[in-house]
Amino acid sequence: MKKSKIIAAILFLAMFSSIFVVAKTYKPIITTNAITTPDISDEPSVEPKAWTPKPLGNKGIWIYNNTGGAITTDGDLSDWATIPRDVFGGVTVYLAYDASNVYVACTWQDSTEDDALSHWNKTGMLNGSAVWEQLAGADDMLAIGFDNGTYKDTWVWTRSIRTDGAHAYEPGDAGTKPFLRNADVNITKPIYDNSTNPIVDDTVLPNGTVYVGWFAQAPTGSQTDVSLAYTYNATGHEMYVVEFSRALDTGNPDDIVLNFTDLTGQSFFVGAANKQDCLSMDVATTAFSLAEGNEAASLTFDIIPNANNVDGALLIHGTVYDDYAGWELTVYLDGWSTTYYPGYYDEADVNLATGNWSYLFFYDQWDMPLGDDKVHVVFYPKYEAPIQFYQNVTIVDKEAPQILGIVDLAERYPDGVSINETTYVTVTVGLQDNYWERDDIEAHLYSYKDDDVALMTPMVHFDPFGTTFSANITLTYTPGAPNEYTYFVDAFDPVLNKVLSQKFYFKVVAEVGATPGFGFIAAIVGLLGASVIIYKKYKK
Repeated sequence: MKKSKIIAAILFLAMFSSIFVVAKTYKPIITTNAITTPDISDEPSVEPKAWTPKPLGNKGIWIYNNTGGAITTDGDLSDWATIPRDVFGGVTVYLAYDASNVYVACTWQDSTEDDALSHWNKTGMLNGSAVWEQLAGADDMLAIGFDNGTYKDTWVWTRSIRTDGAHAYEPGDAGTKPFLRNADVNITKPIYDNSTNPIVDDTVLPNGTVYVGWFAQAPTGSQTDVSLAYTYNATGHEMYVVEFSRALDTGNPDDIVLNFTDLTGQSFFVGAANKQDCLSMDVATTAFSLAEGNEAASLTFDIIPNANNVDGALLIHGTVYDDYAGWELTVYLDGWSTTYYPGYYDEADVNLATGNWSYLFFYDQWDMPLGDDKVHVVFYPKYEAPIQFYQNVTIVDKEAPQILGIVDLAERYPDGVSINETTYVTVTVGLQDNYWERDDIEAHLYSYKDDDVALMTPMVHFDPFGTTFSANITLTYTPGAPNEYTYFVDAFDPVLNKVLSQKFYFKVVAEVGATPGFGFIAAIVGLLGASVIIYKKYKK
């Protein structure tokens, strides 16, 4: 509970006496946010077992041996339920094979289906030739493929008519392509009108003539090696599902013979494009080395020492292991917005050579969450359910506010303060706290003259963004007395951590022959009228 405060009562003499305010009461808001990722079980951490340093693995993507299983290429994932999957290049990928075929399923979110083709637009003439511009389309696309270290086999699906919906386009393979590109060799102008009739003379066409950039046609030959099927929003989640299948050995010389008994040097690549401009069949992809099997992932979280009495920067650590690359290790402290808010977590530092991890919660004065909290560590292995541990902590404030500086009236008035010129002086102090806002600091000015009792005056914080607090000392002058004033400041944070300044001194003087007059009377009335707490005088 905060110390009592008493408000000055006489307003018309406030300019001559102490200034009083009521400081607001502050209570930190401690929030507990449950993690929203599904399939994560909260369980308290236990003292970890002895850990043998173990490098984390670097496997890429798991291709599953599904011999004995059955997969149908129909755009339905129900027959993929037992097949491992994870996200690669923004696409959730399933890979499987059996004795005869390889199977790939890809799913990703897209808020709309887009299949707009690019077009040609005639804009004018130049040196007797027609000038055409390409108007971009917007086509959703997916490209995947395999690389055996020597050759690549690329398979492309488009939402538009550039693929026929039953076969993937295979760049470089023989046979009739699933599309007819409406462009000359240099891709500078169209060669067909919208009915696929050859354009005889484009110089006679009016400006603004628009022709489509692509036509559909039935693929043949090696362009039919890869079967596919797709669905969109079948589950109501705005998801594309595209499935591919192909024989391990197509018998065609332009196809890789796929052999997954030895994965050395083999990789899989994948990339999706939302609203590709339809000016080419290119899609950016990312490659991942092929791997098989999975070792159990692990996570430990070392017990936090003095967890019920955390009063400074908090270093947490433990160990982690996964045999696949692409895992994620996140940490957060409930209620501390710097490390956690919905949808955001911070990542721990991990030594890839040993599996040791650490994270430093570095506290500062702006966002320190005092009180009871939980420190969460969540490990997302590549092919397993997330593993989470938490530990309860109590964060306490043991540090008093910091005094940045106090005005020294003896330096300001080296010859003393003239009672003939003023009946009060203002003392200012700079204060801040390492956990609390400056508005939450309570400061008091103590002052006394000669052997009088000490008067306590609450100090005022005018600017919430500043560090300055101030209060007045009402002055009196007694002929023949030393008229030496002593003052000092104390400050409290909301949990009553206290700081006490050193003592400062100054003298009050009067001009020879002058009478204090009104200043003296006003000071006396101000002291009688002001409500103050009287403390036992602090001796020098």
